[in-house]
Amino acid sequence: MPELNKKRILLVDDNKAIHEDFKKILHSEKNQIKKQEFDHLEQELFGAKKEEEKEAEFTAGKDILAELFTLDSAYQGEEALQLVKSAVQSGKPYSLAFVDIRMPPGWDGIVTIQHLWEVDPYLQVVICTAYADYSWKEILQKLHNSSNYLILKKPFDVIEIRQITACLTKKWELSQQVNYQLDNLQKLVEERTVDLEKNLSLMKATLEATPEGIIAIGKNQKVMTYNNTFLKLWNISEENLKNEKAFTIFQQLAKEVENSKQFLKIMVNLSDKPEMNADIQEWNLKNGKVIEHHIEPQYLHHKVIGSVFSFRDVTERKELEKQLLYQATHDSLTGFPNRLLMTDRLQQAIVHAKREARNVGILMLDLDNFKEVNDSLGHSAGDLLLKIAAEQLGKSVRDIDTVARLGGDEFIIILVLQSNEDEVRFKAKELLEIFNRSYNIEGHELITTASIGISLYPRDSEDPTVLIKNADAALYYAKELGKNNYQVFQSGFNDHLLQRAELLTLLRKAVEKNQLLLYYQPLIKSDTSKIIGVEALLRWQHPTFGLLFPHAFIELAEESGLIVSIGEWVLRKACQQIKIWQETINPELTMAVNIAGFQFIQKDFVETIKNIINETGINAKSLELEMTESQIFNNVPNTLEKMRQLKAIGIRLAIDDFGTGYASFSYLKYFPFDKVKIDKSFIRGIHLNNSDDAIVEAIIGMTKKMGIEVLAEGVENPEQIAFLMSHHGNQMQGFYYSPPLTEQQCTALLKKEKLIVT
Repeated sequence: MPELNKKRILLVDDNKAIHEDFKKILHSEKNQIKKQEFDHLEQELFGAKKEEEKEAEFTAGKDILAELFTLDSAYQGEEALQLVKSAVQSGKPYSLAFVDIRMPPGWDGIVTIQHLWEVDPYLQVVICTAYADYSWKEILQKLHNSSNYLILKKPFDVIEIRQITACLTKKWELSQQVNYQLDNLQKLVEERTVDLEKNLSLMKATLEATPEGIIAIGKNQKVMTYNNTFLKLWNISEENLKNEKAFTIFQQLAKEVENSKQFLKIMVNLSDKPEMNADIQEWNLKNGKVIEHHIEPQYLHHKVIGSVFSFRDVTERKELEKQLLYQATHDSLTGFPNRLLMTDRLQQAIVHAKREARNVGILMLDLDNFKEVNDSLGHSAGDLLLKIAAEQLGKSVRDIDTVARLGGDEFIIILVLQSNEDEVRFKAKELLEIFNRSYNIEGHELITTASIGISLYPRDSEDPTVLIKNADAALYYAKELGKNNYQVFQSGFNDHLLQRAELLTLLRKAVEKNQLLLYYQPLIKSDTSKIIGVEALLRWQHPTFGLLFPHAFIELAEESGLIVSIGEWVLRKACQQIKIWQETINPELTMAVNIAGFQFIQKDFVETIKNIINETGINAKSLELEMTESQIFNNVPNTLEKMRQLKAIGIRLAIDDFGTGYASFSYLKYFPFDKVKIDKSFIRGIHLNNSDDAIVEAIIGMTKKMGIEVLAEGVENPEQIAFLMSHHGNQMQGFYYSPPLTEQQCTALLKKEKLIVT
């Protein structure tokens, strides 16, 4: 018999972080489960113990204060199979395996479980899933209706995992004990060494250990045996089973079933001919429970002498199946249909519209500047905004219409049975007005607008996929026109998207073909007009469109992930150039480089900076990294840690476009910035807007008191310079002094002792 005092658990998941989490969950508190937790679980699973049983356990010295779990890890199904084989061969099998449903590139969870059960059919399994990759029926078919598994929905709860572990390892232990006893029983019968009374007692214990309700009927239609689970399941007393024929008992059971006549007919037929061995059937009881029913014939010398009926309460399983179906078809945040259910609804709407000779309007709605909300205020604020948006959308359409969330901040509205395009346009205008208002999100007043793309059935297509694609193309066009508007699909929109895709393809080749280049704009010390540094500005020398500025391709780079490699190229190129200028012109010259948000959050970002500094041989103090407010407030603890690491190297840090987002002076004391760059929108308003004057004056005054340098961006005229110098601004940058220059132009300019402007 396998060793049972130590429960061996196997975790099969391709995510190393999951393994670490399980170690913390199952190895915490010195691998102990508190006695009161274990007692509570044992009482729920196996019923309260009698006093004499408790006394017997006490005198026997049993200690159930804690169960020791040994946790092994496998990262792919094949690896798990080898571990299970070794465990079975050593006589120390695993009692429980947590198996992830998705483990690319190898076997998925279902295939892994099938292989594991071929080696160890008694292994208990918890299927861990965040997606409904298989329906419940498919799982039943693939795992042959085994009772040795359950499904655990991600994300996990610590207590839930501990309880599941305690319950299933206990179940495995009981199963091992039962199987061991059954094996012994067979041997004892064969050897005729055990008397009938002990065999009957063991059989009864076995029946009581099973989770199913069991009743055995002989050929004489009399009850041969049953277990207490059967009595509880059907709410029937033992008195009702004594001296009663099977038909009478079946009649009593049928009273509890919604479809009584069909149930009684099937039970009688199976009792007469149990060898028919009908498929598993489900019955809905009047009390709301769902019962699964199965029959096995009882043979003696190849002759049928009776039948064994088993009944299992699958109410929780059916409810879980419903939940999984709901989760597979609905968005967890808003409760709206997801893409899967939306597509089905759209197909139904098209069928209905075709029959009625009407139109269907497909509106794809996207919240404007939603990414900035997420980046600046955090994902919790973004989720709250999405919920508010969903609530507004739900109130704005009819019950027969559908609002679905495709992901992120994109929604689809299906307007069924529309008479003409004007009706759809009118609804789009209504929706735009709904979003063009102020919302209070975690103490911040936000004005959120939306953009909408529209396609129409049957005008634009009769294919649901094409209709959605066309609405998406119209949405993209609405975004390009300045947002906060709607556009109805036109055939040329897809051509525009195609151009965007082609641009992305060319961007992927831009680095290797040396099409990217840097321009440099001088940074001026206010009191001397001397150049103290330069800012590196990215450009793309496109073979067809000419010189492209960042706004034409940076968004594409961020969406595709190319921004990481491009950003690294910019850093290396800028450091190489500043090294040349320091050695040939001015050893004190500094280089400022903008850092993209996606680039900054990379785990190896600081290490990449160190490598570039070592490769180029520059002094770290010569490099100044500029960050936007949105980057700063996205995961503040991680941001602070990276900023401290960069400061430890000697790198200077600057906050760019200060004042345009949600930052305030109070935030500056938490972050180790060396410089604040006042956004050019405020500089442009000097002497034109009293508010801008006050803001600039306040920023300069406050930052100087905090020991932080201040630089004014976008300086364009003498009046602005006079104002800034009168308030003791440290540095300036703008077209008044110099536009961004090529490497050669900037080299010539740096050779001048100072800038002379008139």
